[in-house]
Amino acid sequence: MGAMAVSFSRYKNVFLLFTAAMLALSYYLVYHKSNGSRLNKVIFWFSATLVAAMLIYTNRFLLMPWLLL
Repeated sequence: MGAMAVSFSRYKNVFLLFTAAMLALSYYLVYHKSNGSRLNKVIFWFSATLVAAMLIYTNRFLLMPWLLL
C-alpha cells in the first residue's frame, strides 16, 4: 500500500484539479442546468463536504503547520 501511495504522490495535483473540476461540474448540473431535485442537492452537498474533509485531512500539515509541533 505504501509503495502505491508513493507512486501516486506525484499526481496529487492532477487528482486535486480533477476533483475540483468534477465538483464544479456537479454544482453546475444541479443548480444551473436543471431544476435539481432535493435529493440531488443533498447528494451534491454530502459529496462536496466529504471531499473537502478528505482533502483537508490529507493536507492537514500543509494547511495547519502548528500540528507538527
